[in-house]
Amino acid sequence: MAPTRSLKQLRAKRTRRELLSAARQVFARQGYEGATVEEIARAAGCSKGAYYFHFESKEETLLALLDAWADERSRRLAQAAAAQPDGLLPAITRALSWQETGWEPRIVVEFWSQAQCNERVGGRLDEAYASWQVTLAGAIGLAGARDGSQPGLTPQASAASLLALADGLALQACLRGGAARGSLAQQTLTAFALLARPGSLRRAG
Repeated sequence: MAPTRSLKQLRAKRTRRELLSAARQVFARQGYEGATVEEIARAAGCSKGAYYFHFESKEETLLALLDAWADERSRRLAQAAAAQPDGLLPAITRALSWQETGWEPRIVVEFWSQAQCNERVGGRLDEAYASWQVTLAGAIGLAGARDGSQPGLTPQASAASLLALADGLALQACLRGGAARGSLAQQTLTAFALLARPGSLRRAG
């Protein structure tokens, strides 16, 4: 009995992963509003019954994807925050870059879009961004204390700016397609460096 039950559990977990992967593709391609449960189930090679066994609604699927994205970004930022001061900016760049994480810009844009009209999505995004800002601010403040630098922005303002910039560049990549993708990583690193050391802007001018 136990082996049979274990096999069923493994199959259920695999089906759930396949449904989430399919939903991620469908949402990115058609948008959350334009997607249907039928299309997600079909893309996953499942029936609607299988879909509703794992998720109560299309909204639950979106929330599961949002949680997965937020958890991954939190983990990557925590790892980046542990980097040495001279390697902090490259580490943060990698942690926030959609190219590094594999999350398509379009699905992230769907999270932002739905946050405007869905309180559950908006609440989870607010919590995630608040946590990310605390992580980044702590790392930036510690790096500044170690190397004796005096950035023009507070660690909190720098953290908020870095998150906004990363999101803006991802949106640019989404809107411009391949035209923005090749240089996005370098654009991000350059802009992050300027934000972290605002004095360089004054020197450059």
